[in-house]
Amino acid sequence: MRMKFLVMLGVVVLMMSCGKKSDSDDPVPAPTETPTDTNTDDEETPPADNPTDVTSNLNRAQTALSAGTPKLDSSGFSLTGRNAYRSGFASTGLEAIWTTEGLVSSPVRVNDTYPLITVKQYMGYVLDDTLLGGLGPITSFKNDMFIFCVLNQYMTTMDDTGQPEDGTYDLTFDLASSKVSENCTGNKDGPQEGTDSATIIVSTLTDTSVFQKKYEIVAASRGGGGQVIYVKTATDGTFNLAAIEPQPGTPDRVSKSMIQINPTQKTIRFESVAHTFDGSSYGLNRIFIDDEAHTGYLLSYFGAMNQNKLFRYAVGGETNSTHAGLAVSLSFKQEGSDYSASDYNACVDDSNGAIKTDDTLTAGSVTLKPISEATVIEANYTAHTTIESYQPTVTSVLPFNTPAEMYTEVTTD
Repeated sequence: MRMKFLVMLGVVVLMMSCGKKSDSDDPVPAPTETPTDTNTDDEETPPADNPTDVTSNLNRAQTALSAGTPKLDSSGFSLTGRNAYRSGFASTGLEAIWTTEGLVSSPVRVNDTYPLITVKQYMGYVLDDTLLGGLGPITSFKNDMFIFCVLNQYMTTMDDTGQPEDGTYDLTFDLASSKVSENCTGNKDGPQEGTDSATIIVSTLTDTSVFQKKYEIVAASRGGGGQVIYVKTATDGTFNLAAIEPQPGTPDRVSKSMIQINPTQKTIRFESVAHTFDGSSYGLNRIFIDDEAHTGYLLSYFGAMNQNKLFRYAVGGETNSTHAGLAVSLSFKQEGSDYSASDYNACVDDSNGAIKTDDTLTAGSVTLKPISEATVIEANYTAHTTIESYQPTVTSVLPFNTPAEMYTEVTTD
């Protein structure tokens, strides 16, 4: 079950370098303090404090995603929604539309409406995971995993894999307890005192090449249960997880998250999907982090497949640079607008949202592919027409092994 939360996330602010700076660009303001280079050529994503413990690996995965995913510090500009509307743009540079009032619908509700805002404000909402109730993929992953993390605090009998022994657990838990607050980041909306309950079944898989354990939350006092999670942990730092939350109804809905940390390749791959099967809502996020190359990439889509309303973007940059900047490519449709199919590209200062170099897809060593080449968005949508089509198997793996493959390779299960 999805448990929303409002919590400030402590994150590592990425500092990324843009391509060549034009003579007309304003100087970048000096930072108030010297950024800490948290990645060196000898570093990689560290193993969990307890390499086989599920909670340690969940926290490790969330921290690594936050540290390696391009993000925009929106604290320097307003995210207040506005209701003006303008249209009629065709430049492939992002600067021409970046701060134009009223181009896209806000992804968050403001005074019971979704007002039209600037593209810069929209990207601030989705790329700043320090915001309360943030909207990006990392926050969504923490939302989805919160109750699973909570339940792991109450399953204390472990087998030789470091995970709970097989069996059925009828658990009562307190979201306000210290064991939850100290170990799990997540949504604690609703009652904060007293106990909640859940029944979870743990079983060992026959094929343990990708996952070791299957967890089924079959009943819960909130949300009704139904979430299924496959997990593998290992002492070498391997962490694989696939989680699905079916939501049968009218219409059917499903949400699914997968993450794979490969210590040999020194990569982190992540995908999350939220699909409403009448076409009214579809979201896809993909992240690829290369620890050895010190680069991070994010590909994202949110919109209504049966309406003329969507927003898609790709972001990439270096994760160990002390020079602000990230490569951005985006396109969008807004009902009633004059929509151009062109990509809008720029190198953006991640510390204040300013355009550093317009109409470029270069950020330091990173060269980003334009968002128009992301054929996977429609292909992934059409490949999944039922809840069952999203069910992970015991050998499910994410199909992309490079940033380029994020744009094209469809997840089949």
